[in-house]
Amino acid sequence: MAGKRYGYLVIACLIMLVLGLIYAWSIFVVPLEAEFGWNRTETAVTFTVMLVCFTIGQATGSAVGKKLGKKKAVLIMGVLLFIGFLATSFTNSLLWLYISLGAICGYPIGCCLNNTLMIAMQWFPDKPAFASGVIVMGFGFSSFILGGLANMIIAMLGWRWAFRVLALCVLVLVIILGSFLKVAPVGYKPEGWTPKHQSDAVQWGYTRKETLKSWKFWVFWVWYVAMHFAGFMVLSCIAPYGISCGMPAALAASAMGFYSVFNGVGRPLVGLVGDKLGKRVIMVVDALLMGIGLLLIAYLPTLMDPFVGTSIGAVVMGLGFGGSIPLAVSTMTEYFGPKYGGDNVGLIATADLPAGILGPMVAANIFMSTGSYFPAFVAAGIICLVSIVLLAVLGKPDVKMPEEAPKAAGAQ
Repeated sequence: MAGKRYGYLVIACLIMLVLGLIYAWSIFVVPLEAEFGWNRTETAVTFTVMLVCFTIGQATGSAVGKKLGKKKAVLIMGVLLFIGFLATSFTNSLLWLYISLGAICGYPIGCCLNNTLMIAMQWFPDKPAFASGVIVMGFGFSSFILGGLANMIIAMLGWRWAFRVLALCVLVLVIILGSFLKVAPVGYKPEGWTPKHQSDAVQWGYTRKETLKSWKFWVFWVWYVAMHFAGFMVLSCIAPYGISCGMPAALAASAMGFYSVFNGVGRPLVGLVGDKLGKRVIMVVDALLMGIGLLLIAYLPTLMDPFVGTSIGAVVMGLGFGGSIPLAVSTMTEYFGPKYGGDNVGLIATADLPAGILGPMVAANIFMSTGSYFPAFVAAGIICLVSIVLLAVLGKPDVKMPEEAPKAAGAQ
């Protein structure tokens, strides 16, 4: 059983590799604008629609998993995602793009992510932050691996064939490989694991309603909005930003690749360190990395070679943004318990809704008004740094038994 759980972890990571294609959107921006004559604001709406549907998918993923079964939910969402990518390859209008890529792809990515994460994490009650970090590492590496593949296909065959190849990746990695996933038995404990706290050994937790009454949840939610406002802003425009700085398209895609790689590296790294040092310490480091990274992306291309400067900033910010994802999952589990983990991860995922709408649209509108992303990156960097203040009032979680849980999380 011990060996099998690591196998399920690997499968979940590979599924996430496909789901993370939501982060590779920016490599399609310039080819689409060149073919159809759309402007930056019009194309940015696609990413916004995708993120809104992605957030709804995350928020409702637990309910879908309960109704259909988590594994079946993963497979059905994989089929929808396959259809979405294939349909996008036949795009001939903005509305078609908004529906096929934005909605049909966005929702199943979020729903599938929630259920894949919950399936895999139930096998690791002893290492929750590390497990969540490894699982979503695939999500972070996606832009570098599959995004890099798509970029090569765009250069050779065009963007339509890139989407068709990505649909094939969904078929293999989500639908076929996902069929080998297995849900952990209720109350599963790894052999030789002794819980540090009695509450770790039982399935305690807050219901969705109880979590929403906790002021600590809302403090964490606002912090998460700030982090993802900045993260989604960069994801939506880092490749076009590189081109606007004078880079060839291939180099701009490489800068996005650095962001993606260190986004992926940051996920298990932050998860591993978070299990040892505590979540709040790592959240402060996360916010510092993102804030400093954004300022470096804004300023360094004006002081040195644009590719080198953008890549340095992308590395720093990628580490921070990547770390915020496993932190969200493990922090919600630590503060509000594992019993309703899927529901509560869905709640924190709603932070992606305002972040996903505002981040890309603010960047696109500032670019349309000024011809530069510089003011947007500086403002987002300052927001990340200021968000550290929120962590000072979050406080430490009190580990309590189930009957005491509502009091522990700061529920009123």
